[in-house]
Amino acid sequence: MKTLMNELRRLREAAGLTKVDLGAMVGVSDAMIGHWEKGREVPTLMRVRQIASALQLDAPTKAILERMAAVERTDPEERRELLKARPEAQLSGPSRPVAILAQRQGERYQAVNEREESYGEVAGLVAIRVLHDPAAAGPGRTITDADVEGWGVIHRNWCPHPEQTDYVRVKGDSMEPTLPDGALVTIDRAERDADKLVGHVVAIWRGEPGEVTIKRLLKSRETGRYVASPDNRSAEHVPFEVDLEDEDRIIGHIRSVHAPVK
Repeated sequence: MKTLMNELRRLREAAGLTKVDLGAMVGVSDAMIGHWEKGREVPTLMRVRQIASALQLDAPTKAILERMAAVERTDPEERRELLKARPEAQLSGPSRPVAILAQRQGERYQAVNEREESYGEVAGLVAIRVLHDPAAAGPGRTITDADVEGWGVIHRNWCPHPEQTDYVRVKGDSMEPTLPDGALVTIDRAERDADKLVGHVVAIWRGEPGEVTIKRLLKSRETGRYVASPDNRSAEHVPFEVDLEDEDRIIGHIRSVHAPVK
């Protein structure tokens, strides 16, 4: 027969959470989680609901846990009768998280419940800032809260330097079809070695006129100078030289793009 303590442990482990994780989400110590899972104590109905919310359990599963807790705090015989009443009801695992909460750049993705009161780590994902304007990523800029539009998530395999990576929106069509207008791209500011980035798409700070642009970095065989080239070959978009010895700077490598499929 399923018991509350067994199901609490199974559901916690299915969600990939430690006792410390779940305790932090519910507001109790990891020792208390251990007491509940070993049957030494029975959580209150309020705590069971907090656990269900933290684990993103569906309504039937939440109802079963609530019923288990209610009867385990009263009469064991009543508990058995209540469990027999709905034998078709099966406990399921956690559903997908619906929002994120990030406190520091590059920290792991935080899955929160619908009231944004608790969170748990989702392995492999990191949170990075979405900047209002690509100019905020320019050289010498300290990014403030006013620069941040929100938070996005990305798998660490696509983002090796999350503490130095930001999302920005592409403006214009000079890099189509590679980067469509309005696409979200990641700028990895840890990768700025021009020689290593030749052939790649990069974010460039142009000292004159003082703006950020996204282009493909090339190197002229004749002059040995770097050239910023648009992928859009229409006449209105022309390459230009990048003077890294003067005011121009490589801000970072454009590592990934997120855009609707056309």
